[in-house]
Amino acid sequence: MKCIVCGKDKNKVKFIKNNYQLVKCKFCGLLKVDPLPTLQVLQDFYNLRSKKGNYSPEKNKETYKVDEGLADYIEFFSIKDKKIFDIGCFNGQLLDILKERGWETWGLEFQGPASERARINHGRQIYTGAIEDLNIEDLKEKFDVVTAMGLIEHTLNPSLLTQKIGFMLKKGGFVFIQTPNYDSLISKLFGKYWPPLAPPEHLYYFSPENPSRIFSREGIQLVKWRPHWKKLRIGYVLDQLNHFGIEIASITNRIRNFIPQKIQDYELPFYGGEIIWVGRKVSN
Repeated sequence: MKCIVCGKDKNKVKFIKNNYQLVKCKFCGLLKVDPLPTLQVLQDFYNLRSKKGNYSPEKNKETYKVDEGLADYIEFFSIKDKKIFDIGCFNGQLLDILKERGWETWGLEFQGPASERARINHGRQIYTGAIEDLNIEDLKEKFDVVTAMGLIEHTLNPSLLTQKIGFMLKKGGFVFIQTPNYDSLISKLFGKYWPPLAPPEHLYYFSPENPSRIFSREGIQLVKWRPHWKKLRIGYVLDQLNHFGIEIASITNRIRNFIPQKIQDYELPFYGGEIIWVGRKVSN
């Protein structure tokens, strides 16, 4: 299978994680799961996680301040008409915040229970399904902003995602991508035990340069990228290590009972090696 970034087909096996093989492109450094799981395997995985895990719609309140920060960052850019499509909108929390600020909100969510929750506030402008299922003929050049926060690394076909984003964006519109940065210092320090290395949940691992090469095919150029720091409750981060970073959780779970609840409820800025990548559509 040719690399989705550079088109080459020279890979080196880098890790075996969760019984999945991860290979690294020798030319552009993209890390990916190979072979990829089927869509049915992913559906079963996320269905289980929505019932017992980190994708219960009720747990999203833990990241409310993170979504507020994302909304602030989106509004930092000069955006005229304030029409947004959030791909992977989960229960619509980011859209809720922006709707209160006067935005027209649309979204797509893979998980049924989460999309149903999002539909309460955003109605039929929330679609349910994978990016492959999204029929966008009526959405051509309709949006000033398209977001995909913590999504591109989950998709079976990131190139299809970027194509649809390019199709939906108005000329001059912005795309915001949040994703783990495989080229980050924290990734290099942790190696195989870097928490975002979590197949089959995460399938692709990008460096900051990789999205630029994919999006340029859709007439979208890099505006800027920056590390993504998140203000989170300590107890929530410890919970997440049971899903991302189980090797670290095997240590933290042993000492957690000795950490007072008051301390676990304290919020701190955390950085796990993720970036926010911002692009602008300059041509059709």
